[in-house]
Amino acid sequence: MSTTPTTPTPNDVLRRWFDDSMTMLDPWVSAWTSAAAPAATPKSTAHGHDGCSCAGREHEHACQCHGACNCTARDADLVIVARVGERRVIPLVLHNEWRRERPVTIGVSAFRPCDPCAEDVEIAVTAAPHGELVLAPCSRTVVDVIVTLPEKGREKNPLTRCTTVYGDISTDGCARPIRLAVVVLPRDCDAHEVDCCGCGC
Repeated sequence: MSTTPTTPTPNDVLRRWFDDSMTMLDPWVSAWTSAAAPAATPKSTAHGHDGCSCAGREHEHACQCHGACNCTARDADLVIVARVGERRVIPLVLHNEWRRERPVTIGVSAFRPCDPCAEDVEIAVTAAPHGELVLAPCSRTVVDVIVTLPEKGREKNPLTRCTTVYGDISTDGCARPIRLAVVVLPRDCDAHEVDCCGCGC
């Protein structure tokens, strides 16, 4: 007994077209997904120098110690390099694009190294102006971050290798905290060498 083939409905035709299209697109979708997938983020590893490592650090940001004059600052928005006895000024420009006043609070956190065996570094970081201020509408306001490395005790306890300390400059009401890394070098790092002329040495 012969059966008369049924005429496909518009829904059947549309479903078959969709299934065939997806089958054809599968290789392209797979390739696109693989290309668009974010690369694996490498994990921070502790690099040691003369027993120096960042294992067991309290600070969440890693440092690397590759030599007496070569420290690597990681995960920082700003990095400055200085020696004990120097004073640095880093200007920040706060942009208020609102057409009304914007209250902002400027703050400075404590600065400390991430490396538990880092040498002690006395550092003072302040901001001027500090505390609460009001940004005028459609304005640019300069805030100076002042980093001071006192000379106190430099002769008795000279720094023998570079040390990186980290802290945050907060601009509550304006933007997220700014992570500042200060790389403190021993006095003889990157020194200008002067050869005495003449004989007798």
